Amino acid sequence: MRVVFGAGIVRRLIWDPLRLGLFIFFYLIRPIKPVKIIIMHEARIGSLAQHADLFLRRRREVGNSAEPKGWWMGVSQAPSNEQLLKMLQRHMPILRSRYVKRLFYTPMFRRSPFVGSFPYPKSAADFELYNANPVLTFTEAEEDLGEGLLKDMGIPEGAWFVCFHVRDPSYEIQNFSESYWKESPSVYQNCSVANFIDAMRYIADCGGYAIRMGAAIS
Repeated sequence: MRVVFGAGIVRRLIWDPLRLGLFIFFYLIRPIKPVKIIIMHEARIGSLAQHADLFLRRRREVGNSAEPKGWWMGVSQAPSNEQLLKMLQRHMPILRSRYVKRLFYTPMFRRSPFVGSFPYPKSAADFELYNANPVLTFTEAEEDLGEGLLKDMGIPEGAWFVCFHVRDPSYEIQNFSESYWKESPSVYQNCSVANFIDAMRYIADCGGYAIRMGAAIS
C-alpha cells in the first residue's frame, strides 16, 4: 500500500518538531539568557510606525530598561512600508523572514513569555512621547531621493507642502480578504478625501502644495 502525504502534513512534520525543540530550548536557557521574539505590527503603516516608534522614544527616555530582558529581536514578514522598516532596522534588531515569523506566530508561542509585541499606547505618558523629538531620521542619500521625487511631482526646491494620509477602504480591499475588510472593527476610521478638499485648496492658495499619501487609494 502506498501512503501519500499532503503538503500540509509534510509541513507539520517539519515545523512542529522544530517549534517544540525551540520552545524547550528557550525554557532551558531562560534563567541564564531570556529570549523574546517581537512580532512586528506591520500590516498597516500606522501600526508599524506607531508601536515601534513609541518603543524607541520610550527607550531614549528611560534607557535600556525599556527593552525586553535578555536577547530579543523583531520579526517582520511583509511590512506595509519598506522604507519605514529599513529606518527602524537602524535602531533595533529586526529579521525579515516569513519563515521565522511563521515559526513563532502560533498559539503555543504567543501564549508563552517568549513571543510578544510592542504595546499599544495606553497612558498619558505614552502620548506625551509623541511630542518629543523624533528618533527616526533620513540619511543624506534618502534626502536626495526625496528631493528627486518632489521634483518629479512638480514641486519646486524649497517649496513647502502638507501630506494628507486619508484612510479609505482601498488598502484593505487590496491586501485582506473580503470577509475581513467588510467586518473590520476599524472600518469607522475610513473617510473620504473629499472631506479635505477645502483644506487642500487653502494650502494651495497660501502657496503650498497638498500631497495625497497612500499605497492604495480610491
